[in-house]
Amino acid sequence: RDPIRGEGTERKCLAGWKVFEGSCYSFSVEKMNWEDAKEVCEDQGAHLVIVNSDQEQGFLKNNINGSNTYWLGLTDEETEGSWMWINGDTVSVRFGIP
Repeated sequence: RDPIRGEGTERKCLAGWKVFEGSCYSFSVEKMNWEDAKEVCEDQGAHLVIVNSDQEQGFLKNNINGSNTYWLGLTDEETEGSWMWINGDTVSVRFGIP
């Protein structure tokens, strides 16, 4: 079953995944580098999180354990110091920063 696509009008996620606004999220506590985390997500038909709103950021914040490290779908692989989301979108919103 694909963790990203739901059935009918209600999104269904794999066991252990959480749903928010129609998307499924897995909060892995396994320690790995960014590249490995990206690959693990892709192997599951998913991707590292791309934060699209204050509400999504709040959901993420409420579901993480402060003693663990989590990876976002931000990268500066193309140009050092120039951050973009893994889907190619530029970082245009800085949540929580005026």
